[in-house]
Amino acid sequence: MTLEEEQLRQENRRLQEQVRSQQELLERQSQQIALLTTQVEDLQARLSKDSHNSHLPPSSDRFKRQPKSLRKKSGKKAGGQPGHPGQHLQMVEEPDRVISHRIESCPACQQDLREVAALQVEGRQVVELPPKRVEVIEHQAERKCCPACQEVILAPFPDDVTAPVQYGPAL
Repeated sequence: MTLEEEQLRQENRRLQEQVRSQQELLERQSQQIALLTTQVEDLQARLSKDSHNSHLPPSSDRFKRQPKSLRKKSGKKAGGQPGHPGQHLQMVEEPDRVISHRIESCPACQQDLREVAALQVEGRQVVELPPKRVEVIEHQAERKCCPACQEVILAPFPDDVTAPVQYGPAL
């Protein structure tokens, strides 16, 4: 074997070792690329979720631009248009309750106005729902003495009334 052949063999071994190390490096890089691709897909899936397509609350929605309305502009200003008759609540003729607000003294000079007749009374009405209150129903069962046999008898209570005081089925 000549010196040149020996050098070629050493070069060949060195190149084969270099190819093996590059193949190992390439394999490690492929695994890392696969791992990173999985992570990127997971993060993109998380970013695409909002309150419309997941359990997240609306406050967690990211800063996405809201879709623009498909309605075309009419050229009119917002609100009621000129000439349109407005609608509002009408006063009732006989309210359920009237509260009089009397003026007792002049705010400018403190003159007593309790005996002075009013020039005009201005009315304003407030529509309210009455407060719901609890209804208490008392069941009374008679107790009687039979004149024939002297037996004392108590009238039966309804089956669902079993205690001296209890909540009804609606509570």
